[in-house]
Amino acid sequence: MKRWEKLNDRQLSLLRRICDGADPVTAKDSGLAATVYALRGRGLVVTPRRAGVWYAEITEAGKFYLDHGYHPDRPDSVFRVPLSEGLSSGPGRRSHRVAEVGSAQRLVEQLQQADGMIHISNPDVETRASYRRLIDAAKRHGLVPEGYRLRHTGRDRGEDGSGSDTGWDHVRLNIRNQLFDPAAMSDVLNRDPSRIRVSPALLPRVFIILKRLAHEAELRGYRLGMSTKRPKVTFYIVAGNRQWGLELFEEREPIQPPPPRRLLRARTGPPRRKGDPFIREPLPETTKPSGRLTLKLAPPQFGTGQGGTWMDKGRSLIESKLREVIPELDRLLDAEEQARIEHERRLRELQEEQEREEREQRVRWEAAVREAQEAAAEERRRRLFANALEAWRSAAELRRFCAALQESAAASEDAEAVENLTLWIRWGQSLADTLDPVLAPGALAEEDFDPELDGDELRPYLDGWSPYGPRIEYRFRSMGHPPSAPPAPPARGQAWRFSREGTECWRWT
Repeated sequence: MKRWEKLNDRQLSLLRRICDGADPVTAKDSGLAATVYALRGRGLVVTPRRAGVWYAEITEAGKFYLDHGYHPDRPDSVFRVPLSEGLSSGPGRRSHRVAEVGSAQRLVEQLQQADGMIHISNPDVETRASYRRLIDAAKRHGLVPEGYRLRHTGRDRGEDGSGSDTGWDHVRLNIRNQLFDPAAMSDVLNRDPSRIRVSPALLPRVFIILKRLAHEAELRGYRLGMSTKRPKVTFYIVAGNRQWGLELFEEREPIQPPPPRRLLRARTGPPRRKGDPFIREPLPETTKPSGRLTLKLAPPQFGTGQGGTWMDKGRSLIESKLREVIPELDRLLDAEEQARIEHERRLRELQEEQEREEREQRVRWEAAVREAQEAAAEERRRRLFANALEAWRSAAELRRFCAALQESAAASEDAEAVENLTLWIRWGQSLADTLDPVLAPGALAEEDFDPELDGDELRPYLDGWSPYGPRIEYRFRSMGHPPSAPPAPPARGQAWRFSREGTECWRWT
């Protein structure tokens, strides 16, 4: 995040609280620490420590932000009238604005006369604030020369060991990293010829090539630029919203190096290693400047085409071929545009094919889920109904058994045994009534005939589909324990079989 970006409501409210000073913000307010650190990172507050606890204090930049509504380091040069100025438009305001513009203009002129840098020794708070205002005014009113940037360097917050402020102490007028003026490019290369891979004797030709190429590009609505961000300058052509790399360098030709000589290591040298009694002299250069220039356009981003290349051949120099560069760039742009269109068309086809496969897969999954729901619901109905039938049969068997016990008790002459047996008979009849689904149909009445089944109940009937989405579900084995096979769904029309033929059984669950 840039330090001059607009503050959010929380940050602005906290900055006003710090400026007011009635309610100090310290390290004890742990919930505000992140916001304080964000303001400190933008240079709007400082956090000096007292007795091991930091206290938030507003800086001149913070006061400037509260007064004007934007950061003083904002790089844009668009003039914006502060809110306080918009409330009044009297002669006092206009005269103050004129004086501000004049002071900013004098600062820029002073920088130009001082080779782009002014050193301020031990500036106090007011001095720093005044220079900040002048720098901001120069940017807002468009007073910074084309191709340059105005800024200050050094620290703008913090404390030294004695507790005094250590502010910035340089105001600089620097050349930007991008240059579009051939004269400015020539000045940069003249000051440091090592920034381009060309012999000093070929620099005049380089300047001519840059000037003519910039003219040809301007005729077609393009711009020739040079980046000075890296130690070696790089060139490019701006075509609309695209930027094409451009290389200009001197070819190098190989030379035959002399054979290396083997020399004995001097006694005063480093200790001799085992098996290495000799040293070799460093190899000389294997290439040398050829005096021939080469100009290359970067290959297109899309497609397999190659960029254009122009070079000196015999008496034919690059200067006579510069009119071919921009038409070649037009051709490459057209080819790249066609390749980009073709690339986007293939991407759309792949996306449409993927969407079609996903739709078909979802249709198959939905059909599998419907079949699985029918099969699982049918199996559930059979299981519940079979359990009810088994309970009904068990209740009937209990009643027959209790009737037999009652006949046995009637034939018995032991009064004590008859009394005990009668208790068992009553309990057995009560148990039969509890198990009988006809008398107590809760087991079936409480179960929905068309229930909502969960994923675990549907999974055995989905044939590998996931019950939660149109995808195949892979169930991995744990080490040494193979996964249990899901129960096979019953075949349609299969006869019910609850127990072995001729055998009755009941369970108390």
